[in-house]
Amino acid sequence: MSNFADYTLIASTLFSAAAATGSWASAAQSRQDAQERRHPALLGAVTSLEGPGVGETTPTSLHILNGGGTAKNVACLLAKGGCYFAHPLGPGFLRNKEKARVQADLPPDSDERGLLTCRDLKQKVWVWDLDGKPRTYDARKTDPASDLEMFWRDFYGETLSRLERVASIVKIE
Repeated sequence: MSNFADYTLIASTLFSAAAATGSWASAAQSRQDAQERRHPALLGAVTSLEGPGVGETTPTSLHILNGGGTAKNVACLLAKGGCYFAHPLGPGFLRNKEKARVQADLPPDSDERGLLTCRDLKQKVWVWDLDGKPRTYDARKTDPASDLEMFWRDFYGETLSRLERVASIVKIE
């Protein structure tokens, strides 16, 4: 009978260890999910007036949505038709599900390229292109608003010097 008791003790120990391992894995996954939710996730979409009767420039809007954690010091850059605008949204925050819109008169053109930048709550600098591809930068060496030209070179391999800068306005929604 002692062999049965020994096997039962070993089996119960193994089941307890498996349950503890499962609990640990679940807690680790929950922690990782929570960290990912804290990272900002800026998404951008461009809309512009098109069709017959459109002049040399057309009202163009860059719509920005934060689908992640709190984004600080948000800035954006949109280039289209040989022109571009670069605009910080201000020193404040863009919280989860908050939106902003930046509007300018740009030439009608199907080639739209842009960047969205911000800091997360741990001061890491995040940059996305309009396809949603993110990159991160060392916050001690970069700033979301003042380093837009450097981010542009990193993403697109060219400078903004050949483009004409135009004025833009921001609306936080």
